[in-house]
Order: sequence, then C-alpha cells, then structure tokens
Amino acid sequence: MLGSGMPLPDPRRSGPAVAIVVNGAPYIVDAGEGVWRATGAATPAYGGKIPALSGANLTKVFLTHLHSDHTVGLPSLILSPWTMGRSKPLDAYGPPGTRHLVEKILEAYRDDIDIRRFDTGMLNDTGWRARGHDFHEDGLIYQDENVKVEAFRVDHTSWPVAFAYRFTTPDKVVTISGDLRPCEGIIRASEGADILIHEVIGLDDRAKQPWGKGNFFGDVAPFFHTTTKELAELAQKIKPELLVLYHEQNWSNPYDPDALVGEIGRFGYDGLVVSAKDQDIY
Repeated sequence: MLGSGMPLPDPRRSGPAVAIVVNGAPYIVDAGEGVWRATGAATPAYGGKIPALSGANLTKVFLTHLHSDHTVGLPSLILSPWTMGRSKPLDAYGPPGTRHLVEKILEAYRDDIDIRRFDTGMLNDTGWRARGHDFHEDGLIYQDENVKVEAFRVDHTSWPVAFAYRFTTPDKVVTISGDLRPCEGIIRASEGADILIHEVIGLDDRAKQPWGKGNFFGDVAPFFHTTTKELAELAQKIKPELLVLYHEQNWSNPYDPDALVGEIGRFGYDGLVVSAKDQDIY
C-alpha cells in the first residue's frame, strides 16, 4: 500500500497508489501524491522490505481514472526514476485521456528533460520516455509472464470512464476498486478475489470533522463514492478472503484509524477487513 489517502491533506496518508509485486516485477495502480517517495520508503535503502520497488523497475502504471488525486504523482513516476538510472520508458494504461495526459506531461517538462539530456550528458535518452495507452471497454488490457490485468467499467458518477482492475497472479487474485458508486462492474471484477482493495467513505461523525461540515467532502462525496453501509452490502455479496479499505474518508474526531472497520462491521459485514496504512504489505 503506497498511498491509502484521498484529497484531504492528511499527513498520515499519501495519495492513492497500490503496488502489485510478482516475481520481482512491480505493477503500480494509480499515482497519487507522494507515490515516488512511497516507492522509495518500501525499498531496503530506506528501511522497507521490497527491493522490486527501486526506481529502475518502475515501468508500468495502471490508472483507474484521471481525477487529479489519482494522477498528480504521474510526472514523478515518469521522470524521477530516470534521474536515478532507469533506462526503460514508462507505460501508462488507463481510460480515454491517458495518452493525452502523458503527452502533455512530457511537453510541460520539456525544458527539464532537454537540459538533463544535453547539458549534463549523464542521463540515457530512453528512461524519460513514456507511452500512454487508452482503452474504452471492459476486458483484458495487459498480460505478461507474471500477471493478467483485466479492466471493468465502474460508475464514478460524473466521471465519463472509470475502471476497477483485476490482477490475476500465479498465487492470488487482487481487485482494486478505484473510485466508484456500488455497481455491477465491481462485483464482476471481484468474483473469486483473494484480496479486494476498496475505497470507502464513512457515515459517522461527519459533523465533527472540520473538512466535513456542509462542504463537498461531507455532503456531496457520498454521491461519488461508496459508503461504509454500501461497502458492507457489497462485500457480503463478493466475500473476498480479505477486504482492504483505502482512499478512506474517515471523519472520526478525535481520529480513530480503525473507525471505518467498525462501521462496516456494524452494518453487517462479517468477513476479514482491515484499514490500510501506508506501507502495509498484504
């Protein structure tokens, strides 16, 4: 879990980003704020346990949708690993607009790229490159010797195209929701999943939270996201071996990191559920 947070400036949680690591190969899902430093924190160089997340290995990212809180870290995934020696381009897969986003990031940083390439003479001419891959419909979007990645359209209210991803690896099936309202897509994406990583918004204590008083996060956000009550109902249908909560909108005040686990249990879900913390490993 590279980032378990959402747009609020919660210093305990980086923006949404997850790493699926198979046979030493990392596959990143979403690129929230802080994703580059989060990958570093996960490596032994900074006390972590996952050498696969060193910068030279970061070559694939899958975007659930293009809201800024899920993509603002993409420039760092494109450029920062290059400055640390990555020689392969980054491939970004996502809904329509992904290719445009990647192209405009490269355009915006053209001066930086050119100076590093030509003035210092120290960097390779391939590791800064990036390719965006758009897709519109459900289905298999990527496959190699480690993983099969399938996309499932989900409902994120006004966002035109959003996806949940299903990763099938040699030993586990992992589904990552992205942002969504309860819908058939997430049920299909999660069929038989060992781990379901799902966003959630709390219902308790919104009036006590400064960020939740009569503003978007308190009143409008439930129309774009899945509440604890709705997720409890979904999870009872899906029955994953482990439900991992991320992109949490937790209104508890004083802050209780496990408040949303309690809410989901109160609403009738009896399976194993945990609240993700940044740098957790499952």
